[in-house]
Amino acid sequence: MGDDVSITGRYWHEPATGAFRGSAALSALLSVPSRIYSRHEFLAFVHPDDRIRVSRMMDEANSATSTYDIRYRIVTRDDHVLSVCEHAKMHRTGPDSEAFLLEALIRIESDGDDEMHSRLPIEKDRLTGLLARHEFFRRFENMIRDHPVDRIVLVNIDLDRFRVLNDSIGHRGADVAVCEIARRLEAGVGRDVLLARSGSDEFLVASVVSRGSNQAGDFVDELAAIFLDPIVIHDIRYSMTASTGVALFPRDGKTSDALMQSSDAALSDAKMCGGGAVCYANAGDRTTRLNAFSIELDMQRAIRESEFVMDYQPMFDFRTRDIIGVEALLRWRHPTRGLLMPSEFIPHAEQNSVLMRELGYWIYDHVFAQVHEWRKAGRRIKAWINTSPSQVHHQHFEADVCSRLLKHDVPPSSIGLELTERTFMGRRSETVQTLQNLKDLGVSIALDDFGVDYSSLAYTHLLPIDTIKIDRAFIREIETDRYEKSIVHAILSIASELGLHVTAEGVEKAGQYRMLSEMGCNSFQGFISARPMSPASFLAFLVSGNGKLAHSSRVEIPQRRVASA
Repeated sequence: MGDDVSITGRYWHEPATGAFRGSAALSALLSVPSRIYSRHEFLAFVHPDDRIRVSRMMDEANSATSTYDIRYRIVTRDDHVLSVCEHAKMHRTGPDSEAFLLEALIRIESDGDDEMHSRLPIEKDRLTGLLARHEFFRRFENMIRDHPVDRIVLVNIDLDRFRVLNDSIGHRGADVAVCEIARRLEAGVGRDVLLARSGSDEFLVASVVSRGSNQAGDFVDELAAIFLDPIVIHDIRYSMTASTGVALFPRDGKTSDALMQSSDAALSDAKMCGGGAVCYANAGDRTTRLNAFSIELDMQRAIRESEFVMDYQPMFDFRTRDIIGVEALLRWRHPTRGLLMPSEFIPHAEQNSVLMRELGYWIYDHVFAQVHEWRKAGRRIKAWINTSPSQVHHQHFEADVCSRLLKHDVPPSSIGLELTERTFMGRRSETVQTLQNLKDLGVSIALDDFGVDYSSLAYTHLLPIDTIKIDRAFIREIETDRYEKSIVHAILSIASELGLHVTAEGVEKAGQYRMLSEMGCNSFQGFISARPMSPASFLAFLVSGNGKLAHSSRVEIPQRRVASA
């Protein structure tokens, strides 16, 4: 690295638990594969002479819930010494006075030693001549301070498909495009407007605008207009678009950090809308994202401290009335929020593939161990496990499943994987091969929540599955809704032709039970037979021999038996 290096990263630290989360940029710089690691692991990168000072500053911020600025050095894995300027502050994340989250913005300026601490940062981006990111934020903070009652607009611009352009015409051609965009932006804004190149294909613009008018909207439209004309590179015309996120002071934040987070959130929304989209921040975006980070950190702690537990809901065969398996269901006994259902935390975990895989393998270990215990007790139970797409898509998924089967001495036939249709979107050939290998080994594969996403019976026969689980949404009104009844009937008919087993989820009423049985559904699960229960309660449920359904109907399941897995 040379003197012109300027990289910005972030980290979030929960002092109460020690959980630490770095941004993608920071993790890449430190060569840390996971974005979630411990404070100790982060401090190991801090220069030994600065480590005590940095640690003490973190502790003081925790006790005083204060803001701080500090300069120190980090040493990368390849022994580069980098000068760091860190701005950090504490956020309260809950009613508990101890529930704080430390949020830090790190600017990595250059290689160096002690003398680097006195060197002034470079103000201009060397390629475009626009402001460098750190200088932009310094001036932006001054703008906020000098206009406390005015309206300020922060515009975050990210060129669309820039990597494709880079791969097509090379770095020098891409640099020409970046410089042309910079020239157009500079020509289109006034003298009092702040303009910076904040990344390889990213720009930041900030301006004071009038309150009570649409000046902010007009300003953003003018910036978007610079992309209407193609860019000519080596006599070839390239049409370029950009995604734009907009935040307004003071509505979307009262500090530069808060406004940047709001514009980042808006930019993410814009990129999801496709090329050329402009999105404005929602007032609650920043709070929502802070809470999401806090939940992720909580989940990391929960895995370490075994706060997660597994419940099991039996599945019954319609014809024999035997218990043919159980679905393993995750629960979180949160120390302050009580018992949480998966819908309250799994969506947050799915935003972080590393965390989702870590949680997924925790589930595998605990369910496999439970199946082994049941087998030792003479109960051959097949356990079905919900598995996330990110877990299946990981290159070592097949090997990880096989190693856990060996570790817990569990036969493959005792395990079933429940996958949603999203698992097969985009990476179907690789996913199909991985799952086919596991199926050949004896593991059962089910397509879960069938009918709610991209369901297509036309391609179902191409997937390595042996079971379809009909989503409860189609079961709820099956007695009275002719459309839902027809859908279920079609699924059952085609599944029968394909030789697939069908399980109905969410069976709660006697009428649903009778209709599904008459239609030829193979098996079911739901409150009519049994609610999810702990492993001990499930064993007691098997031993009890009580044939009554959970609901007060006259439909009965004769004495329960456990089908061999």
